[in-house]
Amino acid sequence: MTNEELVRRYYGGDERALEELYRRNLGLIRRIARETAREFNCLHMDRERPGELSGYTKTILEDLCGEGALEFLTRVQSREYDESRAVLATYLYPHLKGRMTRWLEQHIGNLSLSKHEMDAVRQAQRLYHSGQFSIEEIAEKMDVLLEQAVKHIRYNTHFVGVNDLIPGSYDGDPFERLMPGNLSVLRSRSCIEKSALSCCRNYLMLSRRRTGTSSENSTVYSDLKKLR
Repeated sequence: MTNEELVRRYYGGDERALEELYRRNLGLIRRIARETAREFNCLHMDRERPGELSGYTKTILEDLCGEGALEFLTRVQSREYDESRAVLATYLYPHLKGRMTRWLEQHIGNLSLSKHEMDAVRQAQRLYHSGQFSIEEIAEKMDVLLEQAVKHIRYNTHFVGVNDLIPGSYDGDPFERLMPGNLSVLRSRSCIEKSALSCCRNYLMLSRRRTGTSSENSTVYSDLKKLR
């Protein structure tokens, strides 16, 4: 039975069809989660277990799959899907990808960016907020696609990034530069940098937890766990 046939059964009142539909599309949700995590540089392998994803990556993917599952249910239960216009997977893709992207922008933001990417984000936001340039003008000035310019402008740069703690002229590994044995700075500055790094680590840990989830959504997550 196809996705579209299951949707028709669900629209006709068969609640069990929704459960089967969810199971059949777990692969789609997981594939989009990996794709989105890769775009945010969040796919890392475990150094001690070759071939396995790191614990941090697994946590990120689990959160993304949770967001994708909620969006999947929201879209199907809204009954807005019209199979005459597209197959279900094609209809769902932008909605699932968009929700996962927004989650990463909110919870990870600039912490996942390289120094070069962070510079591009700041340049785009400077041109947009201070220079009052249009998105089209920014894309042209930076020689990037319009979609990339929009992504730069939307990035949450409210939190400090690791690359903010090193000199602008330094091109090496920022984490290596910030190791206590390699820092050639005054003791007071070293304490400030260590505190900032601690804040970064705490922020990453907090981003793994779901905050502000309503009781309704909590029930949905509980139901999803039963389906897996």
